Amino acid sequence: MGKSTRRQFLGWTGLIAGAAASGSCVGGARQSSAFEPDLVVLNGRIYTMDDDLPRAEALAVKSGRFVA
Repeated sequence: MGKSTRRQFLGWTGLIAGAAASGSCVGGARQSSAFEPDLVVLNGRIYTMDDDLPRAEALAVKSGRFVA
């Protein structure tokens, strides 16, 4: 994959910062499951930096790691 553009880099930075911020602001009294993600982003423009799958429209994060 070629060089990333500044826009792509800023998009990734914003996505990661948003995911980190929303994880600490989300509250509620619910039981957590081992397979239930902490954060799900849908309908996004996600650049994966993977040559086989360069873009995605959704992601899931559990304990600070991408799980889907």
